Amino acid sequence: MSRLLRCSLLAWLLTACEPAAPTVTPSVVDLGPLDQLARRFGRLRDRMDERGYGPPRRAARRFVMEGRGLVVPVDLASDGCSTWIALGGGGLQDVTLALHDGDGVEVGRDDRSGQGALVHVCPGGASPHYLEVRAGEGNGAVILAEFHSSIGAGEGFEELFDGLVAPAVSLGVVRERLAEEVDALRARGMVPEGGPLFRRMAEGQGWRRELRLAAGHCYMVTARGGEGIVDVDLFMFDAEGAEIARDLGNDASPRLEHCVDEARDVVVELRCFSGAGGVGMVVAKGPPREATPEVPSAETPPARAMEVELAEYAARLGPLRRLEEDVPIRPGEARSHTVVVGPGCAAWVAVGAPENLDLDLYLARDGELIDRDVQVRRSGAVAACATEATPLVLTAKSYGEGRYTLATGATQHADLVALRGALAVGDTTWLAEESVTIAQGETVRMNVPADVDPARVVLIGGEGVLDVDAFLRAEDDALVASDTGPAPWAVVERRSSGVALDVVAYRGEGTVVVRWLGPPGS
Repeated sequence: MSRLLRCSLLAWLLTACEPAAPTVTPSVVDLGPLDQLARRFGRLRDRMDERGYGPPRRAARRFVMEGRGLVVPVDLASDGCSTWIALGGGGLQDVTLALHDGDGVEVGRDDRSGQGALVHVCPGGASPHYLEVRAGEGNGAVILAEFHSSIGAGEGFEELFDGLVAPAVSLGVVRERLAEEVDALRARGMVPEGGPLFRRMAEGQGWRRELRLAAGHCYMVTARGGEGIVDVDLFMFDAEGAEIARDLGNDASPRLEHCVDEARDVVVELRCFSGAGGVGMVVAKGPPREATPEVPSAETPPARAMEVELAEYAARLGPLRRLEEDVPIRPGEARSHTVVVGPGCAAWVAVGAPENLDLDLYLARDGELIDRDVQVRRSGAVAACATEATPLVLTAKSYGEGRYTLATGATQHADLVALRGALAVGDTTWLAEESVTIAQGETVRMNVPADVDPARVVLIGGEGVLDVDAFLRAEDDALVASDTGPAPWAVVERRSSGVALDVVAYRGEGTVVVRWLGPPGS
């Protein structure tokens, strides 16, 4: 490359990128507030030190925007190796790092997809060099750090960024999960605001979204995590920073609802508490609150409908004993009840009114979720088993305004699974049944029975499995149909091209019952 061409390349780099502030004085590390990015860099710095490359000689915080970048003049070590690291935060999803000498020749580059990039050069050389940082996706802060080491020193950089940056995973599963939730929200008369948003996140990262809530409406915020995400939490803060709503459930599918009488500005924060991968979030607005039906009394027809539905549960599960009757509940409210199970198994059923009420149930032992029913309907049922008397906490959460009655009875968990299946797919005939034992994160492939009609439906349910997914596949392994909802069962329509069924324990472990279904009378 001619000197004229090298100079032209360097001039282009300097004009195409934003100018940078002077580099930080060596041995001085000033990263500003101790936010999530600074804490993640602290863990990265410790790893570099443990591997024989640290401590950092210099580190500084910059801000880059998607499609743009910055160029920083740097002096490399002339008698050893220089390692430059870029660690992105906030909405910055893809960072590219390149090192050029004074003539514009590229001497190192890392353009892997993700929030972290690294360039290692030995020996550095005395001539001035220029570090180019670009944002391939998103906007946000980035920490640039330089480490010096002797030639041949250090243990290498393999898996250096593991757990510190959001993995470069596909968002396909997250999009499917959130699309199902959007359909459920629309069925309740709620309209998504601005559409779903998606992001790749590392463990411990947060994601904030500002919202303007209109007077007289209720809002639902829903998040879904994909593969690798274990626990996601949601928070809502007012304009002064005070927390006004939260969902701290031990799962990757939080939801919170908040209603306002007057317009107000709020901030929604999603926190990736455990795991790393893709997440999605959607905000939906409900109809004007004036249209909310009046809370029924015990003597109104909706209350009698509750009695009828309780009787239907008793017909399937056995005799039920009332625990609480006619309990009032408001939108977004969560009411907890202390219950006891054991020795043996028991189920708890809650039926609400009016008809458009959505009531979810959560059952926990010592703060750990052991069962839940979050289908979009005004009733729910959960169950647990224990060898001795064990106290549990049952929580009813409402998406709408109304009241509910809570009852319990001795039952087998398999009976509850069968009941959930019947509620999910309607009246059907069981054609065949199989069972598999599965661990969390495991996939079990099953052959579709040859005598099952192509129009039939597949149901998957199981004890000890909090979230199970079903994937129907063709002979070439192409996906034919799937159900990835956040529930301990899944339903997929049988297609003529489907020959294999993948059963995935997304959360929890245990026995999964697979039932092949047909229409009534088949």
